[in-house]
Amino acid sequence: VGKLASAPSGYAVYFGDYNKDVHALDANSGTPLWTVNVDTHPRSVLTGAPTLYGDTLYVPLSSWEETVAANPAYECCKAQGAVIAIDVASGKIRWKQRAIPIPPAPFKKNAAGTQMYGPAGGAIWSAPTIDPKRGVLYVATGDSYTDVKQGYTDAVEAMDLKTGAIKWAHQANDND
Repeated sequence: VGKLASAPSGYAVYFGDYNKDVHALDANSGTPLWTVNVDTHPRSVLTGAPTLYGDTLYVPLSSWEETVAANPAYECCKAQGAVIAIDVASGKIRWKQRAIPIPPAPFKKNAAGTQMYGPAGGAIWSAPTIDPKRGVLYVATGDSYTDVKQGYTDAVEAMDLKTGAIKWAHQANDND
């Protein structure tokens, strides 16, 4: 919940849902102000609380793709965690930064002959933390969904508040 001049009450409540929609409602009446869908992957979800700072809402993106990875016919995996920065007045996306800044690509076929992709994973399950002094937001990323090596899953990442650029990542557990 935060101040929003364009809301009838002067305050808005923000939340995300399982369809990857982020909503802003007038905090007093519940009247919808805007809704924006933040991802196209069919197994991405919003599970963590968004973080409001100034005129920007920072939304963590997660997924449940690894739950279907056991199906030998499923081309796993392409979902990646992310942070989406949304302008609170308009609902427009300012930037979106994937937790793994490397796009998924084909890397092998499984025993059933199905194409496998990676890197993937790095779901962000919890609210971002803001460091206004450094102009940084911090997130914790989840596990890797594939065998493609990278240093962004099971990690703590620092992203620039204005651009989303990853400033650094510390992978606490590789080969997960």
